[in-house]
Amino acid sequence: MAATASFPAIVAGAGVNPARAFIAGVLVIWPGAAWSAQKPGTFGYTEMPWVVTERAGNLERVSIDIRQPVYLAALAPEQPYVLQRSLTVRKGHVIPAGTSFAKAKGLPLTLCETQRRREANYVECFTDADSAGSFTASYPVSLSYASAMGVWRLTNFIGRRYFDSKAPLAQPVALSDFVPASTYDDPIRVYLNLVKVSADRSSAQLEFCTASKKAAGVSCANRFKLDASRLPLRFSTPHGAGELHDIQPGAVTLSFVPGLSLAGS
Repeated sequence: MAATASFPAIVAGAGVNPARAFIAGVLVIWPGAAWSAQKPGTFGYTEMPWVVTERAGNLERVSIDIRQPVYLAALAPEQPYVLQRSLTVRKGHVIPAGTSFAKAKGLPLTLCETQRRREANYVECFTDADSAGSFTASYPVSLSYASAMGVWRLTNFIGRRYFDSKAPLAQPVALSDFVPASTYDDPIRVYLNLVKVSADRSSAQLEFCTASKKAAGVSCANRFKLDASRLPLRFSTPHGAGELHDIQPGAVTLSFVPGLSLAGS
């Protein structure tokens, strides 16, 4: 009889190519964000919903080598946009024309970058308080998180993340500065992979990682560990459930049934 394990919510990062109108991410269902004026030094939350556009079938006795991703699904933001002109923000940091944005969940109307810029640990969001087509405030949404192993930076904005204080815009930004990504031939996509990250014989440490291509794990989040003391081991995660069959120093053998729902609720 197989042992059974289950896990708390696991976050997954993602990869975006602004030139191709790509995107960013986190992979967990969170409660809706509460919107209100933020005083300096206070926190708020913003949620970026994504949808599954393609998913792999059930994986049967797949051997996963260290750092060799196994493809699970393709993801896309629900309402993506592309920035039409460069914007200077936060001490000279520039968001270049062609950067992908997407509509955040809830009101007021808010558009956020879908991918963290290389020089930043956040994505920029613009909010239109009265839905009149002119954005009145901006704020950074953190894509960093701390674990026992250190501080990590996610590449993409998917799911619910915190921000610290809104501020008036230094320059005018309007909804007309963005166009729907559907006007571009290259759709915004990110790919979810399952990756083995440890050679330990006593446990299988895996992560859900996102990337711009199916075969590469670029941005990963909290890893989870499966105990090898009793095999086979059935396990459940926010992204699906499976059964661990075997652990070797270089690879694990498992079956996995993807179960993904990222539209946010």
